[in-house]
Amino acid sequence: MKRLIMLLTSVIVVLSSMGQNNNDDDMIKPSDNAVIEEWYPSGRFEYYDGIKETMVCKFGESSSTKFLVAFEGNDVYISGFNRFDYDNDGKPYWIVGTLDGKYITFQSSQLVSKWDYNEPSTEVVGYNKDTKEYDVPFTMEYEEESHTIKMIDPYQIRVIYERGYDHYLSFTLSEEDQSIPPKDAIIEDYNYHGKFTYPSDAFSFDWAKAQVVFHGNNIYIKGLLCRDAFVTGENMPDDWLVGTKNGDAYVFENGQFVGATDYYNKEVYFTGASMEGSSWNVNEFSLSYDPETEILTGNNMIGAVRNMNRTDWDNVYELISNVVLTKDPNSIIEIAPEDNNSPSYDLQGRRLKGKPSRGIYVKDGKKVVVR
Repeated sequence: MKRLIMLLTSVIVVLSSMGQNNNDDDMIKPSDNAVIEEWYPSGRFEYYDGIKETMVCKFGESSSTKFLVAFEGNDVYISGFNRFDYDNDGKPYWIVGTLDGKYITFQSSQLVSKWDYNEPSTEVVGYNKDTKEYDVPFTMEYEEESHTIKMIDPYQIRVIYERGYDHYLSFTLSEEDQSIPPKDAIIEDYNYHGKFTYPSDAFSFDWAKAQVVFHGNNIYIKGLLCRDAFVTGENMPDDWLVGTKNGDAYVFENGQFVGATDYYNKEVYFTGASMEGSSWNVNEFSLSYDPETEILTGNNMIGAVRNMNRTDWDNVYELISNVVLTKDPNSIIEIAPEDNNSPSYDLQGRRLKGKPSRGIYVKDGKKVVVR
């Protein structure tokens, strides 16, 4: 009788745990005294959920998607690789690596979630693309000066869960959001000219406005995707797009997340595009820049799509051709007060030791002219 009662008790305990996330103490987590920081992701990853999509990890200003990072001695804890990273109580799941010099080594197959009895667990595993081996330790690089954590070639990260996987190809975590201009950057107004190839049957426009930031080797532009302006009079949310200098042009990587639009209630992604007859194809988009005229000219079409893996017209949010951006003549270059002791920067974002005798520099986020 005693054995029967014990057996029934065991069955009741097992049944009562079904349908709940298992929050056992064996899950990885920093100590209660750890300082937990919010960091921002940027880079490339593949998301597989029946269809394989490759996109850029660029989450807009209103996005709640952030990683958590905690340093404790030589241990580095990170939460965020699993997109379903929180249990029913709102507690994050973590992986932990060991910091040695500037390298952090993570053991493979760290458990980042436990589901109920009929669901598999979710694990973060390492992948070496040179040896084609899965489930190996992977390494990331910590740069103390910039306070960033970066993936190291040839290692990649794969997060395996029930419906598919997230495969991180190249990845950076930082305290500053790399998808928006730095705080010391100058935002300049530009007039935006172009032609809606879709959805407005080649409707030309020259009334749109854009904001442009030149900072080091990067250019940031807000307003390139403007169908919401065409429909509702408002620009699409979160649409800072980042380009990188290559020769005389700035190249924009496809797949940048530009936000969710109320018009379709869908997330949309940036793409370069080209037309062949009555069909369109994904292509590279770049803007050439003439420093004398301060004009930016597009080499191709640009657009927004709801799935980077598809090129059918039903997937298109908008396509724009004949892209030209000209400096707004009403843009004001403000001269900072003489008695302001805040630091000054050159146009590449480098801090200056003193006030230049002539030229243009940045002070308090504004462009200053010294003649």
